[in-house]
Amino acid sequence: MHDTDYSVDFCVHKVHASSDPAERSSKLTHHVLKTIKAFSEHHRCKFIGAGVGKPLFDLAPTLCSTLWKELDIVSMVLSVYMHEHGISTPIPPTADEQADSVVRKLIMHFGPRHLMRVQIGFRNIVEVDEGGLARIVEDLRDYQRTVRDPTWRACLKYAEELKKMGTKIAFFSSTPQGGGVALMRHALIRFWKLLGVDVKWY
Repeated sequence: MHDTDYSVDFCVHKVHASSDPAERSSKLTHHVLKTIKAFSEHHRCKFIGAGVGKPLFDLAPTLCSTLWKELDIVSMVLSVYMHEHGISTPIPPTADEQADSVVRKLIMHFGPRHLMRVQIGFRNIVEVDEGGLARIVEDLRDYQRTVRDPTWRACLKYAEELKKMGTKIAFFSSTPQGGGVALMRHALIRFWKLLGVDVKWY
């Protein structure tokens, strides 16, 4: 746990999980949610972001989207420096070292007022979801659950027509971060990309 200036606290939990991938993912996700909720209530604090190491994400691929849906926490999947920049760490890092590594990387993506920094890529294209690091939704089912069946079928129909015509969509926005417009852009672009429609944000 980090307050953007210092590492404040850490804990290590051992969770006995099933070898079945779905059961394991569900149990780990439930345990993390329960732990965060208990800490937040006890200390009267709100978590803004979560750095999830790649090894944990492989074990619990639904964790990031669940943290967003349940606790409004933006999660980013980050490496834990075992194999970075062409160098392999000879001794595997301990759990607290991995946690400290991902939380420090996570903080660099947040700016004033706890908003995510805008990542501008090649030809001034805004990098959606911090260049793919932020994991708010995992697949189309996360979108499908938010609307009724007729609306969902209409979205799929429009997406198919756009793909058949080879239509490209570009968003031009003067408010790249902040309130609803910026959040809506990210959600819409991610949605269209998952459907296979070519979308860019400038």
